[in-house]
Amino acid sequence: MGLIKALNDMLTPYRSRHERRPVPEFFVYFPEGEARQSADIKDISSTGVYLLIGERWLPGSHVLLTLQRRGPFEEDSKQRVTLKSRVVRWGEDGVGLAFTLPEDINFELWEAALQSSADHTPSEDILPPFRMAKVLEFLIHLCPHAAQDIILLVRTGLGNMRMANSVQIALEAAAMLASDPNGYKMRADAGTIKRIIADGSWADEDWIQQLWAGLLATSCAVNPKDQLDSDLADRFSQLAPVHLRIFKAACTQAEKFETDDWVVAAKPLICEVKVLQLISRVQSLAKIERDVFHLADLGLLEQSVRSRSLLPPEEINITPSSLGLRLYALCNGHRGLLQNFYGLNG
Repeated sequence: MGLIKALNDMLTPYRSRHERRPVPEFFVYFPEGEARQSADIKDISSTGVYLLIGERWLPGSHVLLTLQRRGPFEEDSKQRVTLKSRVVRWGEDGVGLAFTLPEDINFELWEAALQSSADHTPSEDILPPFRMAKVLEFLIHLCPHAAQDIILLVRTGLGNMRMANSVQIALEAAAMLASDPNGYKMRADAGTIKRIIADGSWADEDWIQQLWAGLLATSCAVNPKDQLDSDLADRFSQLAPVHLRIFKAACTQAEKFETDDWVVAAKPLICEVKVLQLISRVQSLAKIERDVFHLADLGLLEQSVRSRSLLPPEEINITPSSLGLRLYALCNGHRGLLQNFYGLNG
């Protein structure tokens, strides 16, 4: 035990002491080969965790730990967080691991976890502080020269609900980049990233957050000239949920083809008003027409000629433009040829 203590002292970097507490309602999952194993938590702090476990990893080993409430593995990504960790010491009943989060985003876990919520009830949920820390690590990695601006925006520039939305968007984008072999090399324009985080934070619906996450992921590139044009982020930020419902329907339902100069375009898509009412969840024909014209003014739908008839139309043209088809693919995290995304590759 004396030798183990000496090795632990050598392998454990100096850090200021962070308060550790037991959290019996939480535990961790970790990959063990192709299987997934779980372990109980003896105590946890913002910098590390001690796991009660029999078979232990060697000191210095790197382990991915998924923290969640006790129970089956959470399919809902909002109810868990995966953290990188490193084994720093052995004990008689388990092993201590340090989270590999940057030093400049360390946080006081218990102060954050126990702060009063909007309804002034204390919260024992430790997931949000860790999710926030992981998001800051991800965004600072994308824009290291704008670290302080990003930290200020995410931590203090948004309300509680908007902050939770932006955290989910960023974590979804991080997962997309993690699956890309070159994801760790990618960087992004700081202005575009802050625009996406700030404007995307208003999105409450999961499918809209997913579109923002795809746009955030595809805004990153290894070569700066391949980073997202800020004009596209600006156009997307001008879309309310009703616009996005129409835009999504247009891009998914229109028949696509490849022009002679290899541009992906759509054949005319004429939609019955009663169908658009169901898609948009809006009954007012005047409101639907305004929303369609707004999408056309942004260049995401083809411009259509207004009817001169005084009678209300029974059909409306919602044909997506080539620019709209490109933006929709980006919002789904697609890189490369649009032909591949829309199934036009032969």
